Amino acid sequence: MRALSTLGLSLALCVLGACGDAGERTSGTTPSRTDSSATAPDDHVLPLSDLTQPAPALHWQLVSGLAEVPPGESLAQFELPASGAVMPGWEIVALRSARQRLPAKKEVAIVIRAPQGRHELELVHAGPAPERADVLRVTAAFEGAGVASLELWRGDERVAVGAPVVMRQAEQLVAHRIPLPVERPEHDRVVMSCTGSTRRLGLAALSWETSQLGAGLPTLSAPELVARGTRWLRAGVLFGESSARLDAPLPAGHGFELPYALVTSPHSIAQAESNELVLRTRPVGAGDDSWIDHVLPLDPGDDWQLSPLAVSDTAREVELRFRAGSSRAVLLAEPRLSLPAAPDVAPLVLLVSSDAHRGDHLGLAFRGVDMPTPQLDALAAEGLFFADARAPTNHSAPALAALHTGLSARDTGVVNEGQHLRPEARTLAEAFAHAGYRCVAVVGSQHLTPGSSGLGQGFAEVVAPADSTAWSAQRVVDEARAQLAEQADTPLFLWLALSDARWPHEPAPESLALHYDPLDRDGAHQLPTRGRILVAMPESYRAEHDLNFLRARYKGEISELDAALAPLLSHPRVRAAPRAFVGSHGLALGEHQIWFKSLGLYPGVLHVPLILASPQLEQGARRNDPVSTLDLGRSLLDLAGLGDQAFPGRSLLRPRDELEPRFAVESDGLSASITRGERHLVVQLRPRRLGHLPERRQAFTAELFDLSVDPQALHALAADELDSSTLDSEGEGLRAELTAWLAAQPDTRLDELGVLDDSIMRERLSLGYVGPLPPPFTRLLDEEACPWCAR
Repeated sequence: MRALSTLGLSLALCVLGACGDAGERTSGTTPSRTDSSATAPDDHVLPLSDLTQPAPALHWQLVSGLAEVPPGESLAQFELPASGAVMPGWEIVALRSARQRLPAKKEVAIVIRAPQGRHELELVHAGPAPERADVLRVTAAFEGAGVASLELWRGDERVAVGAPVVMRQAEQLVAHRIPLPVERPEHDRVVMSCTGSTRRLGLAALSWETSQLGAGLPTLSAPELVARGTRWLRAGVLFGESSARLDAPLPAGHGFELPYALVTSPHSIAQAESNELVLRTRPVGAGDDSWIDHVLPLDPGDDWQLSPLAVSDTAREVELRFRAGSSRAVLLAEPRLSLPAAPDVAPLVLLVSSDAHRGDHLGLAFRGVDMPTPQLDALAAEGLFFADARAPTNHSAPALAALHTGLSARDTGVVNEGQHLRPEARTLAEAFAHAGYRCVAVVGSQHLTPGSSGLGQGFAEVVAPADSTAWSAQRVVDEARAQLAEQADTPLFLWLALSDARWPHEPAPESLALHYDPLDRDGAHQLPTRGRILVAMPESYRAEHDLNFLRARYKGEISELDAALAPLLSHPRVRAAPRAFVGSHGLALGEHQIWFKSLGLYPGVLHVPLILASPQLEQGARRNDPVSTLDLGRSLLDLAGLGDQAFPGRSLLRPRDELEPRFAVESDGLSASITRGERHLVVQLRPRRLGHLPERRQAFTAELFDLSVDPQALHALAADELDSSTLDSEGEGLRAELTAWLAAQPDTRLDELGVLDDSIMRERLSLGYVGPLPPPFTRLLDEEACPWCAR
């Protein structure tokens, strides 16, 4: 298949009657009129310099159609009052009121404080839901542990119930939705029922809503990444009777393909409606009677469809016409051009990230871990291996946001899996796209999709799981190889996000057998049956006390990951391209009594594998200087010959000073660290409760480690281990440097906290993510609250 490059999509709407004659139509895809001048071009090879130029910029212009429809409709919404007494149409009963401000800067009107056990908030509505409403939406936040559910009642009968919301110690706004049955139930009250040790429950708003046609989808004039099945494509919605055409003719010799999808309203009426999508073409300069119409099939399925014809014989004008009933719309993705050329010659840049991948779990790391990784070792033999690479934070979405922007978590403000990047952030994909590359991501976990993380900025396509089931490295690699085949003649930036090394670790039996013999249980490597050591450990692991078995499960996943990369790393086009493998962050394996979680800012969590390979680089070199993954994006741009593209960071091709500091911020702003030479300092920015770590920590306490004798930072230096002059010059000096760095946080933040859907919240909680969001670091370092900051 010939590769496809992305065309821009810029649409506006007007009335169909102004478009002129639609021309003749036939069913299927057979042209209704032939054009004798249409001839198939000969395949030809363009010089490499031509392929590195930006793809032809063709945009849609809507030449007819309806006025834009709002992306959503709220039929009735009531902001809860501060007093908690009366609001239009509602009466609140059995409630103690207070006020609380959530991190989303939205006033919570009512807060319930409740003892352990079951309690209910009862809201009585004066009348039925609006006629077209099919969803009750309640926006709330919880603090505590337990389960909350929303129910509709009529008298003593429960007539509708929403899926339960899992609560935890967090203040993340969650939109809990109760779908109403098709037969609208009569009801007289809404009950929020909470079970558990909930300490605080805050309500922000309630609304009756309708799942309007196209609700939540981007407009045609401002397309965004939209998921259909496993593919996210940049698209917009086309309503009613409307048409669009390209703002410039197709370049001669290029093919044309269009991904599209039918959108159906949940309020569709039973009788059949007339729906038609017609792609019209004609040679440039030909008369109005030269239009050729192709009727495209409209499949009501959930996946993208691809136009079953390619317009490639000569430079042509292209127009689309859509006619549908009131309950139908069509999603139009960015059209794509294909260019006949020799395969595997267009520029490629490959980035592979591996979640929760420790830096010592790599064959050539030589860190005392028996962990063969022959494929990654072979990659390092073709370039540079960085033995001392550090991540800037300890959770995947914040770490990847930092990697893709070249900015630390301090500067992005993304320190939690509940946040994502604002559009103002400039990403690595946007830098490559500006240089003419088609940017594609294949991610193995749904929590990294554009809608959940904001990491889709700049990507023309994202391929990801359609549900919460994570993809194996093998599945991710298979999808990536399919992209290489489809984009063989297109400049391509390809990012693969692997999640195999992240908990839960469930390798195949043959992979587990590489690292564990069940007959070789060692009583010396057993966990105690109870105690604090089990606090910071996945609950499902606590029944298994053979540490060798648990460690082997982690190793087995990495062995599978390594083997899955073989067909990708051996691909001829990949071997000729700049390529990188990097861990997003590491994982604790017992350090500070933390097991299989990414908590704290200790070396096991921050040290990651980093390999950079390219035909331009020295082969098989090992670098021991201190580096950060923040500089990887700048390095890939430089290796691709795009040094003129603005992007933060410094090239990894230049060695670093051994005393250059590296900073990190822990997820949720719990702590910050600085590493300079062999000294590593961790400062608590917020109090730590049990669950964050097996031991409580007070805010602003500090731990200083000597990595020359304690490489995993297991034992903090005591005052009697250093003379006073050394303690002053190193401990206090590092602390002052870290304080100054945190205080330099820019005023303009690049993060945003959206209201999460309850299904997304449940998925993130199952992964151990989403905690309380910190205030800005400058507030954490206020001298009145931070005694040592003024020292």
